[in-house]
Amino acid sequence: MSVFGAARRDATTPTWGSKFADRIEPRAQRVLRVDPKLGTQGYDPKQAIRESDTVLFAVTPDEQINAIAAEHGCEFHEGQVILECSTTKLQIAETLHNLDRRGLSVCSIHPGARADLPSRGQNMLIMEVGSHGAQAKVQAEEMAGILQMNPIEFVSFERHPLAMAITQGVDHAIQRAKIGAQVRLLQLFGFTLEQAEAMAFANTRLGNLATARVAVQDPAVSAKIIAEARALPETRQMLDTLIAKLTEMRDADPKALAQMFADDINALDPDGLWRKKMFPRTGRVLEQMANLEIKGMQIHSVQNEIGTLEAITAVLRRNGINITAITSHNLEPEEGRPGVIFQLGIDEKSIFDLQCLSDDLATIGAKIEQVSK
Repeated sequence: MSVFGAARRDATTPTWGSKFADRIEPRAQRVLRVDPKLGTQGYDPKQAIRESDTVLFAVTPDEQINAIAAEHGCEFHEGQVILECSTTKLQIAETLHNLDRRGLSVCSIHPGARADLPSRGQNMLIMEVGSHGAQAKVQAEEMAGILQMNPIEFVSFERHPLAMAITQGVDHAIQRAKIGAQVRLLQLFGFTLEQAEAMAFANTRLGNLATARVAVQDPAVSAKIIAEARALPETRQMLDTLIAKLTEMRDADPKALAQMFADDINALDPDGLWRKKMFPRTGRVLEQMANLEIKGMQIHSVQNEIGTLEAITAVLRRNGINITAITSHNLEPEEGRPGVIFQLGIDEKSIFDLQCLSDDLATIGAKIEQVSK
């Protein structure tokens, strides 16, 4: 397999190209990493394509795929598998269909999270392209399994822009508009962002999580997603509808607004099951945030097996620590170290000797990495 775009973003931060290459390497006969950032460690594109059974494109910006295919098109061969991992698809659609027409097996994938997030439990869209995509789809499903991602296969390649308008388009448009509005209002009213965050109510705290996830991304990502949503008459309705709704909120009287909101939520969730499912989830997030922020502790264990958490909690109990919240992160191969990280909320009334606790944790291969408040 050759992987185009296999360099890390920096010394430690994975990209999807580096993540795929790292995970596939132990399972493949050979993985050829193609990326100018790799310097002499990278393979020549022509050689990589010519010698590979599978070519995976994970380049940014996405339209680089067009340039690579145009420059090195003669190296692709019938029966070869082509996988591509990009955010937006319209600009590369014709290139992928041309490869399918030549007898290559082509599948488009779209991981639903950043590469530096744990992939376990995240979604991956898997979409055959053209009429020869079955073999490529099998490989895409295998990669989803390796990364422990949820394969989503009911969205066709042709309907990808529509699906993205519903999910990514709406969210990026709302969050970027919210950021712009906050800038203006904070300046106008004389508050700081820190003050606004400190006095945030429950709904705002939850909303700020989504805003912050967009805010930490390269602005070009949102720009690309929104530009693609504007490209088709069907998906452009996403922005038109948002504008219309905001205009109604500005101009309508409270009674009319309340009716509009009731009609909208009843149309979205007529049986109330979605709200019933989401309400306890939001409650758990708020409670966990509060417990972790009152007083928190991060512990890393090189062991990640049955009984690891039990051993850690036994040490905490001996040291007089009462746990109020817990979440875990299984460290992934590309993070450069083995084991698991536990984020713990601890009762602020717990009194303990930090050095004694550190020494006791060391005996079971664990260590404190952070204590807050």
